Amino acid sequence: MTNSSWFVLTIPFMALLMAVAVHVSGGLVDFYHEGSHVAQRAGANLVSGNGISISSADDAPNSRVGFTVSTKADSGAATVAAGATSIAVTHALGATPARVLLSPTTDTLGARFWVSAKTSSNFTITINTSQASDIDFDWRVQAEE
Repeated sequence: MTNSSWFVLTIPFMALLMAVAVHVSGGLVDFYHEGSHVAQRAGANLVSGNGISISSADDAPNSRVGFTVSTKADSGAATVAAGATSIAVTHALGATPARVLLSPTTDTLGARFWVSAKTSSNFTITINTSQASDIDFDWRVQAEE
């Protein structure tokens, strides 16, 4: 890799560091040196944006800062079985989704489909009439951004 390539890769990294520094400067941070407290700290929201949030929390007795990474989306696959008209699908969002996106991956055989219920742990895919074969869906749930 040439020197100019390294320079081009360094620019986005430096921009990220500056963005994190701006977010961290809004909170207090304790620093310890060889077990001695030398400065104060508190939790800080380090990075947040579409789909992810990284935050920290003070753990002073253990001389640490704990980090939490949270996502605002989850995805997977589900099948409405032949003869059925709905399926409850479990998601890991931890909140009631603002949006549920469905994409059938098999022929719906003319059946209409929709999300008939949403909770903090699941949602229900419903079709208007039962079919002779399974209907498969890919899905994605999103929290409010």
